[in-house]
Amino acid sequence: MAQLIVDLEKLRHNIHFLCTYCSSKNLELIGVIKGAYAFHEIIKEFQEGGIKTMGMSKASLVSRWTEYLADKPILISLPSLNELDLVTCNFKASLISEIAVIKALAASAERNSQVHGIILMVDNGDLREGVMPEDVFETAEAILSIKNRHLKFLGLGANLGCCSGTLPDNENISQLEELALDIETRLGYGIETVSVGGSVMLDWMEHNELPLKINQIRIGESILLGNIPSVNRKHPELFDDVFILRGDILELKEKPSKPPGRQGKDALGYEPKIVDRGRRQRALLNFGLVDTDPSGLFACAENIEVINYNADYTVVDLTECEQNFKPGDALEFKMNYRSMLQSFVSPFIKIKYVLPVQ
Repeated sequence: MAQLIVDLEKLRHNIHFLCTYCSSKNLELIGVIKGAYAFHEIIKEFQEGGIKTMGMSKASLVSRWTEYLADKPILISLPSLNELDLVTCNFKASLISEIAVIKALAASAERNSQVHGIILMVDNGDLREGVMPEDVFETAEAILSIKNRHLKFLGLGANLGCCSGTLPDNENISQLEELALDIETRLGYGIETVSVGGSVMLDWMEHNELPLKINQIRIGESILLGNIPSVNRKHPELFDDVFILRGDILELKEKPSKPPGRQGKDALGYEPKIVDRGRRQRALLNFGLVDTDPSGLFACAENIEVINYNADYTVVDLTECEQNFKPGDALEFKMNYRSMLQSFVSPFIKIKYVLPVQ
């Protein structure tokens, strides 16, 4: 069984740095723990590191982690109409874009004697969730017309660098503040929260000042992987090896790089991209697509290349690597966000926590 090694000391460093950084920018940090939120060890590190509120995306898994939370989290994915009681009982706020859902949330919160916060999502370019900017005022007006004391309209939110990879710029960032000020001016309602996400904001913030109205940021990938997505750049102050996938060499043989005969599609339904490089030293590892996303792995040792994988195996080329490996040896890999997510949700990966040296 392959292992996911979690270095808690490096995780603590990343949490501490980003808590301090966001505080210096007058930003509330929402720690997005997507992928790892079923593991209370990670939740514990987030909370003890100073992250007061966590952002979670799967309401259906609430029973796995509520006992470990000091405060109710925020639901960072749009809630489904069939899970609203679960949401209002276990989350203090939700990111929302549909009036019908907001009305149903209000009814659910009243039914369960809860007060639930609403952050209206604005689609300011990533084409994921959110109302279009020209519809924000009308939607805010409709929210306030509900007049239910169990529902609290907190403010506006937006997401960048995700589905469309849209990067932050002066226009899409300042637009959020302008929309919030418009609501305050025309409706006389104070906007408490203007929330931005995700980790891609860190790249933009290195050279730009956020508008004063923006006071919350949702960050996950940079905490966990030290990476700034969309620009795919390691943050210079963060560790990118908090999580390491360790796999065993099952077979190590020299084989041709190009198979003989005709080729069809592989077991996953893709057409293999094969380059004839002569005979190569190939290692077969004990993990595949059911364990992680092998295409998002990067060997810690130099000159090791992932060349193929199926459900259970990953094949790497060791020809150019100067280290001498043998069957039974372990290879270690850094991972991207997708590989980390799949590793955490896979039942076939053993998670091992490395404690800081005392």
